[in-house]
Amino acid sequence: MEAADDIAYCLADIEDAVEKGFISVDTLSVLLAEEYQSILSTLPPSEQIYKQFVADKCTYAYERACENLANFDNEFFIWLRVGLIHTLVKHAATRFIGNLEAVYHGSFNSALLEDQSYQYAITQTLKNVALKHVFCHKEVEELELQGYKITSGILDEYRRLLELDAHQFMQIINKDRGFPIETRLLNRISPKFVAVYKQTINQLTPEQTQHPIFEFYYRSRLLQDFVSGMTDQFAYDTYRTLVVAD
Repeated sequence: MEAADDIAYCLADIEDAVEKGFISVDTLSVLLAEEYQSILSTLPPSEQIYKQFVADKCTYAYERACENLANFDNEFFIWLRVGLIHTLVKHAATRFIGNLEAVYHGSFNSALLEDQSYQYAITQTLKNVALKHVFCHKEVEELELQGYKITSGILDEYRRLLELDAHQFMQIINKDRGFPIETRLLNRISPKFVAVYKQTINQLTPEQTQHPIFEFYYRSRLLQDFVSGMTDQFAYDTYRTLVVAD
């Protein structure tokens, strides 16, 4: 999942920046090639044969995009994605299969794309360019600040559920009328998340039930699953509802 996330979103973040006009395709091509070569220079000699890999892929994507100038930016990223992602997917799969035994036993203490390969240099290049030239943009920083305010605001309201003890929280789940605000907060959480919590609590051993930290941990996970599963719009709507912003 971590490898899939890097492969899917590293380039997508940069594509969004071009679409919003933060950076041009011409500038981006130069930045990607320079950053990649800088990172590759720190890797083993066996990887140096791929010195022009990213520059070549950018050039090819640029040439193909020139064939459809009406949709230039989109075409550029289509071909750049083809050129980069297939290589990364293949490398991640090879690393996974080659280390399957260690992965299975939990002793593979590394990310699939974090090794001394040129594929690692590709993903790190995309991350570095995004960090240096996209995420520092004023509009992006404003969105991050808004996201922080929305997330922290929701968590502040749902702190009420963490301040209860295990018995009180179970009363809420069973629709006890003694906690009207907390009950309404819980009602906004998807029943499937609550069902997972209840199932997990019911499976605790007698010894674990003697230690409140186990129940509290899974209650915290319930809220974490709820918030992390929100779309941007749903999180925004939830925040405005809870702080009565409408």
